[in-house]
Amino acid sequence: TNQEYAVLRFDMQNRARLQHWDTKILKYLRTRPRVKYILDILALYCCFIGCGFFLHQLLLPALCDVRDVVLKELPSLSVEDLEEKTSVHLYMRQEYSPAGDSEEEQYMYDATLKDETYVYNVLSTDSYNALMGNPAAVLVTQAGTLLFYGT
Repeated sequence: TNQEYAVLRFDMQNRARLQHWDTKILKYLRTRPRVKYILDILALYCCFIGCGFFLHQLLLPALCDVRDVVLKELPSLSVEDLEEKTSVHLYMRQEYSPAGDSEEEQYMYDATLKDETYVYNVLSTDSYNALMGNPAAVLVTQAGTLLFYGT
């Protein structure tokens, strides 16, 4: 209202007369619009970083992570005579060590190839590429990605 505006204006004039730091900054920015513009862009960028972190690191994993579903439906888990788990299964559970890999056996290689193909077909491209570089990456299907970013 008008009365609140008058009180606020009176308070700011008193603060300016007393040389408070906030009024000095406001006066400096009022006389230099380019500096104010640069600071506005910097502030917007900082807000964007915070919102992006919240979306990608906190909200996306909580709502759309399908790691358990993908692990349960790996084709190699349906093979009864396969005693060892494939490297894809171990990698997704973050237990994979390339030194103990047994690719010499043909059936293990085939099972690993089937698992990799299945994971590639189920996940979105971003999730698959993230998984290949980071076993702790969030796994999201293409539909989950579209729903998350489309809403």
